[in-house]
Parts: sequence; C-alpha cells; structure tokens
Amino acid sequence: MSKKSFFTRSLAVAFGAFLYASCTQNDNPAGAEPTEPEDPMIEEITYVDVTAMVATDKWGQAGFTGSWAAPEVDTKDGRHSGMAEIYGEGDAVINATGVLLQQTVEGLEPGTYMVELYANAMFTPDRGFESPMEDNAENVAYVFANDTKMSITARRAATTTFNPVYNLTAEVGEDGVLVLGLGKDNPGTNWHNIQIRELSKQVVNTRLLSEAYADLQADIDELTGKAMPAEIKQQLNAALALEKSQENLEVLKEVLKLAREGANSYATVAATLEAMKALVDGTNVYTAAALEEYYTKYAEKLEAGTIEDADAQALQNPNNVTGWHAAITCDNFLLSAWDTNPDFQNAPYYINTWSTEGDGDGSNFRVPFFEYWTGDGDSLGERTLTATMEGQEPGTYEVSAWVRVRAKNGYEAPAYGISLQANDGAAVNVAAGTQVGTSQFFLDTFTTTGTVGSDGVLKIKFIVAADNNISWLSFKNVKFTKK
Repeated sequence: MSKKSFFTRSLAVAFGAFLYASCTQNDNPAGAEPTEPEDPMIEEITYVDVTAMVATDKWGQAGFTGSWAAPEVDTKDGRHSGMAEIYGEGDAVINATGVLLQQTVEGLEPGTYMVELYANAMFTPDRGFESPMEDNAENVAYVFANDTKMSITARRAATTTFNPVYNLTAEVGEDGVLVLGLGKDNPGTNWHNIQIRELSKQVVNTRLLSEAYADLQADIDELTGKAMPAEIKQQLNAALALEKSQENLEVLKEVLKLAREGANSYATVAATLEAMKALVDGTNVYTAAALEEYYTKYAEKLEAGTIEDADAQALQNPNNVTGWHAAITCDNFLLSAWDTNPDFQNAPYYINTWSTEGDGDGSNFRVPFFEYWTGDGDSLGERTLTATMEGQEPGTYEVSAWVRVRAKNGYEAPAYGISLQANDGAAVNVAAGTQVGTSQFFLDTFTTTGTVGSDGVLKIKFIVAADNNISWLSFKNVKFTKK
C-alpha cells in the first residue's frame, strides 16, 4: 500500500491557503458564477539553469565582485554566486555605450520566459575623472532579454549595497535562443554588475476559470461517491464549498489528488476486509478475542472512516498465496480455538498459505487451510486435533467441515484412518471423500453431531488413528450449529 504516508500527506502552502480561505469566506455564494481572472493562469514553471554573465568586447573583463561591493545572493533554482561585473576608468569607459555584459542561453523551448535579475550601473567619483550624469539618473543603462529592454537607475557611488531586482518577460522563438544582459544607451557609468536570479518558462492558459473548474467535474463526481478516510472526505467537501477563484482552484486540485490516494488505499483495505469477512463467515470455530483482534476492530474503523497507517500495515489478505511457512495473521485467527499454535517449528499442525494444487485440479481447495502433513510415502502419526468451544447452550450440535486427504504413495484403496467427532458423538470417516481426478486426493464435506452438556463445552476433533494410510490431512470451513 502506499507508501508514502498511507492516507495523509502535506499539502504545503496550497493547503495552508485552503485552510485560510475556508475560514474567511466572503459574501459570494459557493455556486455563484466566478469573476474571470485578469491575468492568465500559470500552469507550469520550469527553472532553467543560467551560467555567469560574460563581457562583450567593449572594454574591461567580466569577473565576480567581492561581497564588500555586491553581496552574494541565491538564485531561485538553488545556485549561489557573486554578481558578474565589468569595470573601467577614464573618459573612454564612461562614454562607452552598447551591450556590456550578456549571456546567451540556447536549447530552450519556444514560448514566453520570465527573467528576474539583480543589476547595478554606477559611477565611481573622486578618481580623477568626472561623469556627465546626475545621481539616480534614468535612461543611461538598461537590462534586456531578447527584444525586451528595461531602463535601470544609474547611481553615483564609490561602492554600493544596492541590488535592485528587475523583472522582464521575453519571447523565445523557434531557434530556442534567449540573449540577456546589461548595456548603456548614454554615457555616465563605469561600474556595472548583474546576476540572473530566475529564468523560468511560463506556460499560460487563458481559458475561462469556469472552464478550468468544469475540467475537474468528472474527478469530483467520481471521488465524492467513493469511500475514503473521514478526514479526507471533510477536506474534499470543504474545498468544494470554497468560492471559485484561481487560488482555490489550485487548492481543489491538491485536495482531489489527496482524495484519490485515500480512495484507492481505502479500496485496498476494503478488499482485504471483504476477504477476511468471507473467512469469518466460512467458520465459527475461533475465539471472541481473535475475532475482535483480526477482523472486528478493523471493520468498525473502516465503517467509521478512521483506518490509520498502522491498521493498514497490519491487515493481510488471507487469500494471498505466500512463501513456505510465511508469517500471516489469518493463522492466528483460524488456530485460536485449536490445540496448536502458529509456530511452524513446534506446532503439530498449522495453517497452509502456500500450496496451489487446488487452483488447477478442479477441487478449488485453496489457501488458507489447516494441514497435518508428513512425507508422501509415510502415514500420519497418531494424533487428535481438537478445537474447544466453551459457553455453548446444552443441546445437540451439528458440526461440518470441508476435508481433503491424500493417500500415501503405494496405498491400497480405500483411503482410511481419519474421522471427525463432536464431543462423544458418532465419529465420521473423513477419508471417504470423492477422488480428485486420478490423483491420490479425496475431498468432500462431512457432517457429524454431538451433544453439549451442562458444562457448555463443545470439542470438535479430527482423530488420526495409528493405523491409517494418509500422508496429508487438510481441512477448512469448520462450522457448528445447534440443532
């Protein structure tokens, strides 16, 4: 089963928004037609790695400023570096114009890209030269991304701690190339630096918000009709009650994902408990404590919608075919009233969950079943297999069981030596079943009766005689009823 957390996972910021929105409803009814968003919905953001800026041939060299001049900053896609810079002194530098720093990114998918960057353009005074620009001058320097160009504020300063953030939107064509950087339109600056903080592709959807909600309707119809944990059902109902908006649409999408996980996991648990119920219905020879431990408490939690991770991990489908002597909880349930235990090493008889011959021989005698077994050429040892049911009303009881025996190799018909008895009632020969095909297996349902006295005790016994020609006794669906 799952295997993240079984029924729950964090919805992070989106679910936080959902909780906030659910507590701050406005006056618009949930079913009202929503106002269409002014901006297109962002469906996908893909971060694109961008390396350091490089200098053009204008003048100087590109490098990385020290943190004393331009503090290092983290990019949104997880990289960390100083800002690329270009610096020079003298009139030729101050008067230079054109692109100074640029980066070419290739191999992009065509579309709209958003660029977020830090940039500075400065003049360093008091070094024997002068600038024609004033403090905080406009239209001197600019940043660009393909055809998108944005003027940045140029400053007079010896050093700077300014790192203004600029946002540009650029179109990338079929060539997949995006060129971005920093340049000058007019003279006045001699120190420039830049760093790309984020480059992301924006996949936009300009459909109406109502259409986006309509796209989810099939999932909503499906999931609202499915069983799932009560907590998740409450979250789904709350998300459906929110006013329609772009933000709440994203919340609903996240809750629907959570609801699907919960519904699928719940279906797995329900199927396992359905198999356990069939096992419980097939027999009543077990203790009340075992019924509670291995079935009832889980069935009640499923009904209440409170199944937890630990419960889901503990549940095992009794019909699953396992490895030889594999641990499975159905043996604890089935053996609870019998005079043996699930310990294969020391138990004289136990529950078989690994044999598959019943799948193909036409008998449909499948796991799990009781077995008492020895080598194919040997007879079973003398033994009585006993289940004790206490607290029964006095009277006559009928006991039935579906029994299969295998005659040992080299036997002479008929198979014999094993009987079923209830208290001191008549013992019935359970080796006298119908032969399965041409095999050495004999199979049938056998019934016997016995009387329960004032002590309220019913003992159900499979009696294996010393003189028998059986190498394998198997049985299941042992049941008793008061006549």
